[in-house]
Amino acid sequence: MVDELNLLPTPIKFTANISEDRIQYLDLELSYGTKGVHYILFSKPTYRNTLLHADSAHPMPLKKSIPKEQFQWVIRNNSNDNKAELQLKIMTQKFLERGYDRQVLEDAKLKARIAPVRTKLDPVQRIVFPMTFHNSSNEVTAIVKENWRMVALDDTLPKIFK
Repeated sequence: MVDELNLLPTPIKFTANISEDRIQYLDLELSYGTKGVHYILFSKPTYRNTLLHADSAHPMPLKKSIPKEQFQWVIRNNSNDNKAELQLKIMTQKFLERGYDRQVLEDAKLKARIAPVRTKLDPVQRIVFPMTFHNSSNEVTAIVKENWRMVALDDTLPKIFK
């Protein structure tokens, strides 16, 4: 499969480390044990800590949501609870290196542990308005919210934005 993917005319090249007892592919390491297939998160040796810095100009709700989502990702992609705890500590350290507050991280970790993990099949109850990020993005959001009733009354929009 990896060989076939690498034949595609893209600059992206895939690698997989495959041995008798282990497969490392993308961000997972799969192994087979006495109780079936086990999986843990895997980072390539070239990994760099590129988490969004806490001092970035991105909106605060976004910066607060990233730790919870990353912690859920760690929990979801570990079949071994002990390894998940170790990787949660590592992820916490990565966030601390990027300037995040320890208490914010502990709160996010708690929420990640108790929140049900969403799947792509779960409906999202919000409107997505993709746009290029800018420091004035919050102003655009406020304008859209302020004028939403007028936008909702425009019966030509459903034809344009299915």
